[in-house]
Amino acid sequence: MVDAPTFKRLFTRILILSFAFTAGCVVGPDPRRPDTVLEPSDQFIYGDGSTEPAELAGWWREFSDPVTEELVLIALENNTDLRAAAASVLEAQGILAQATGARLPVVNLGFDYSRSKGSVNFPTGREAFFTTTFDLGFDVAWQADLFGRLRRQEQSAATLVLAVEADRIAAMHSIVAQVIRARVTVATLSRLVELSEANIEALGRTLTLVEDLYEAGTETSSALDVRLARQNLAAAEAELPPLQQQLTQAELALDVLLGVRPGTGPKLSTLSTLPPLEPPPTGLPAHLLDRRPDLAASQFRAMAEQADIGAEIADLYPDVTLSGSAGLTSSTLNELLSDLSQVYAGFAGLDQLIFDGGVQQGQVTVARAQAERAAAQYAGAVLVALQEVEGALIAERFNRLALAASTRALDEAQAAEDLARDRYERGVETLLNVFEAEGRRRTAEEQVASLEEAVWDSRIDLHLALGGDWGIDVPEPTLNGAADEKPGPRVRPKWHLNRFEHGPYGSVQN
Repeated sequence: MVDAPTFKRLFTRILILSFAFTAGCVVGPDPRRPDTVLEPSDQFIYGDGSTEPAELAGWWREFSDPVTEELVLIALENNTDLRAAAASVLEAQGILAQATGARLPVVNLGFDYSRSKGSVNFPTGREAFFTTTFDLGFDVAWQADLFGRLRRQEQSAATLVLAVEADRIAAMHSIVAQVIRARVTVATLSRLVELSEANIEALGRTLTLVEDLYEAGTETSSALDVRLARQNLAAAEAELPPLQQQLTQAELALDVLLGVRPGTGPKLSTLSTLPPLEPPPTGLPAHLLDRRPDLAASQFRAMAEQADIGAEIADLYPDVTLSGSAGLTSSTLNELLSDLSQVYAGFAGLDQLIFDGGVQQGQVTVARAQAERAAAQYAGAVLVALQEVEGALIAERFNRLALAASTRALDEAQAAEDLARDRYERGVETLLNVFEAEGRRRTAEEQVASLEEAVWDSRIDLHLALGGDWGIDVPEPTLNGAADEKPGPRVRPKWHLNRFEHGPYGSVQN
């Protein structure tokens, strides 16, 4: 029989050996960033070729629009989708805490008291007896992670925390972009409403001119001209209500993004004004994609799948479980602390899979396939990101060219309308030419407003495609889910995992 000191020494040695063996044995591939088509020195094809990275932190401020900044800040504080994304981060951190705790011993402490009554037959008759028991003790159970299954599971959970945190930041990008787009839509529709109202006034003046000339009996105006002028004015008045309806719907959609009750959002007097934008910043090297949180999330999910391979492989190897218990038990409370009341037990178990018909090996195959699929999806996401950046660059370039030409066309159309009306008043031009000139001016105004919106949209697409910073403090995610606070308003998220620092163009192991 093993005495208490010998048992304690044996149990301690088993624990030490298990910890030492566990620390040096982890099966399966180490997570690494999947390969992509990018190299560190790559430039965007439609950039200007500069090798210096552009400063895009707090990218909504690049629009130099106080209205936009106010709306963005309201949305970041109140948007319900961002609250849901934050809750997802907490959920992922809770899952990581479970995976971390699974590697540690489980210790239970308990105290029990029982009182029972029984009876027994004696020759003299049946007599009752009472039994009292006091139990105080604790149990310890620990699974020795000999081949790193639990560590791989913890590594996978930690990587997923980074992925979900990246999802949260990507959601912030998306919400801010939606807010700015909604603000641009409201501004454009407001401008179109103003232009429609101004056009109605202009057509009203034309009708008054035609009616005055007709009543004066001049040959310049006829009854047909009066009818056409009235029809032209009525058609313009019919265009206004649909625009007002679209404007109201756009304002309601903006209120939802801001997280306020639709119809109660801020009424900003300058909402219809879109400030002119400077050309995009010079120098857009491809490594700026390193800031894109959606790519980071895809990368981390691919790496989590790689960690899962090791967890499945480890299930093919033995599991060792160590457990023990110690405590005190006595029938009376005053004897509970005596040496005779001590009880203890220890257990060490080994569990090795012998045959399961290939089930576990199939799970390893599934894990490898899932990792390959995630790697391919990540490589595809990088390609799509490149397409988005190149597309936004070329879109803004051509939209600016079209806007410049449309602005010149509007100037000419306005001058032509003024000339046609003057010539009509002097009787050397027909009313149809005035109507045509008014229509051309109206079309040019709408085209300019539309292209101003397109320039803003392409700039939003560019910032979004590059993963522009937000101008707010963004916690830097780490393996254990903790956040390192960065001072200052301009913080770029930087993703870390173990000894790796990743970018979209390759894997670097320190």
